[in-house]
Amino acid sequence: MQSELPDGIYLGLSFEDYLAAPRVSSGNLTDMIESPSAYWTNSPMNPDREEREESEAMKLGRAYHAARLEPDTFEELYVRELVAKDYDDPTGEATLLTNSTQVGETLAALGETKKRSGENARDQALRLEDALQSAPDGTGPVRIWLLELERWQEGIGDKTPITPKAWDEIKRDAARIRMNPEMEALISGGLPEVSILWTDEATGIKCKCRPDYLGSDWITHLKTWDMKTAGKPGNRAVVDAFKSNGYYRTGWFYLEGLNAMPGLKFRTPEGKIDKQVPEPVETAWMQPKRWDNWFLFVRRSGIPDIRAREIMYFGLPRGVEEQSIGTDTAGFKRSVTVLGRKADMEVRRCLQQIAECSELYGRDGSPWFPRDMIGRIEDEDFSDFWLDSVEEPR
Repeated sequence: MQSELPDGIYLGLSFEDYLAAPRVSSGNLTDMIESPSAYWTNSPMNPDREEREESEAMKLGRAYHAARLEPDTFEELYVRELVAKDYDDPTGEATLLTNSTQVGETLAALGETKKRSGENARDQALRLEDALQSAPDGTGPVRIWLLELERWQEGIGDKTPITPKAWDEIKRDAARIRMNPEMEALISGGLPEVSILWTDEATGIKCKCRPDYLGSDWITHLKTWDMKTAGKPGNRAVVDAFKSNGYYRTGWFYLEGLNAMPGLKFRTPEGKIDKQVPEPVETAWMQPKRWDNWFLFVRRSGIPDIRAREIMYFGLPRGVEEQSIGTDTAGFKRSVTVLGRKADMEVRRCLQQIAECSELYGRDGSPWFPRDMIGRIEDEDFSDFWLDSVEEPR
């Protein structure tokens, strides 16, 4: 798989290949907000960067994501883990042998040698299985856990096992999201995990985004949130998560990718022109339009607190336009809110900083340093409330 993919809209690009594409993502903008040094450290330009292995929590998060957005794909990729408890028999007639000691004792009860010289646990289990087939009636059904687990693992193929507790929680979580028709509409009728690769016109920076869900004229971001302060109203907690995690920049950056789509080509995962794109998809996405920007917040810890919020980057309702000041009579633009202006300015400044640092420090492995390494800390850096309060030594 080539690492440098051309600009385009990719419907089948794997998550791994999307991550490997050497382009600026919304997460990179968060690094740049911290400092050019943070951006460089987490980028492929850093020769000492260690590739982070996917943790169990990250793997589980991807499973939740798939179940919420792609229920059919979830069933294809994951499977409920088989556990010994699945063989519990309330009647007490069936027996599950979970260790070699139990296997040996059962063999002895059938008149067989408990364990032969050099025999491993699997061979011992297979010998018992053969002996059970010729055993007299009345012994009751007997299952050998080692063999049951082995055959189950062969049967699941490449599917990823998930513990029964997590499996049940994931299925319950996915069902809850779709209980509300308005909520379900935000993740229905479109396509999940569409990769958009484009070049920013103002800076020449190559960018990428991967909407969680892309409809005909809306985008849905799926985010988890938690209550950081006990007793805080849920709506405030969601807004705080939107603010502190920089999601306002994320939403705007994705809008830039969506607005670039009419000038892009649909491409295969190999980067070739894709001629198999469904007509409704091509028609829906290749016209300039207003994209509604939705965030779907799902609370962690299994609490059924799910909230959908449209992000008001523009001040006028859909279909209402405002004539642009300073343009001819044919020029119109929507009224951008203060939130929209803040998001736009931060995205623009981040991209500009990346372009400037690329020229200043290069992209050959030399570290990027903060642009203001020398400076001052002054009154203006603090709130008046903090300055006016004086702590008494006690």
